[in-house]
Amino acid sequence: ANNQTGYSSFIITNPIPEACGVTFEHPVMLNRSYESNGTCFTINTSGMLLDCNGYNITGNSSGTGIDILSSDSTIVKCVVGNFSVGIDMNGNDNYAENISVSGSGTAVKIEATGNRFVNLIASGSMNGIELTGAANSSFVHIFIIDSMEYDIRHTAGSNSTIIFDSLLGKIFLSEDSGSLDMVNTSYASVNITGGFIRTNNAVDIYLKDVGTSIAVQGASVKGNMVWLTDSNGYAKIIATNNTINSTQE
Repeated sequence: ANNQTGYSSFIITNPIPEACGVTFEHPVMLNRSYESNGTCFTINTSGMLLDCNGYNITGNSSGTGIDILSSDSTIVKCVVGNFSVGIDMNGNDNYAENISVSGSGTAVKIEATGNRFVNLIASGSMNGIELTGAANSSFVHIFIIDSMEYDIRHTAGSNSTIIFDSLLGKIFLSEDSGSLDMVNTSYASVNITGGFIRTNNAVDIYLKDVGTSIAVQGASVKGNMVWLTDSNGYAKIIATNNTINSTQE
C-alpha cells in the first residue's frame, strides 16, 4: 500500500487549467475554484500530484470530480461537491490527504488496491465510501456525516482497514466482500444492514471501541469469528432478523 505521508518533494511549475475537462500529466497546484458539467479532472499519469490548494470543484450531479486512473499519485486539499462520484480511485497505491466531499451520489469510490486516505470528510452524499475491488486500502481520520443510504458500501475486494473519527449510519457488505477492520474510539453506533458478511477463515468484521451499540439487521453472518466489542472487550450487539453461524459471537 502507499505509505506516503507528505508531498514536499514535488516541484510545481506547470500551467493552471482554465476549465474542467482536463487530464493532468504533470503536477498542478490550483489557484481558483471550478464548476463542471460532468467529470472535472482526470489523472492518468503515474506519480502525479494535484494540490487543490483548498479551492472548490463543483459539479452538476453528473460525472466525477476527480477521476484517478493512474497509480502512485497524490491529491491534497480538495473540496469536491455535487458529482455522481466525488473522487474515484481506479488506480493502485494512490494517496489522498485533507479531502472534503459533499452532496454526491458516492463521495469516495475505491476500485483498486492499496489506496490510502488521510483526513477525509464525506457529508450529505448518498453513499460515503464505496469499496469495489478495494483490496488493502486504508482510511485514517474519517468523518462520514449525513449519508442518505450507506456510510460504507463494501461490495467487492478484501482486507480494507478504516479508522474512524465519526460514523453514525449504515454499513453494507455483500457476499463478495472481503474482511473489513474498523477501529474507532468516538462514534456513536454502527448499523450493519442487509447482504452477507463473509469470512476467509479469519475475521469477517472487527469492530473495536464502538461507543454505544452495534446493530445487525437482516444480515446473514457466515464464518469462523465475528468480533463486535467495546474498548473493554464486551459485546454490544442488537441483532434482529439474522442468521448467524459462527464458532464465536
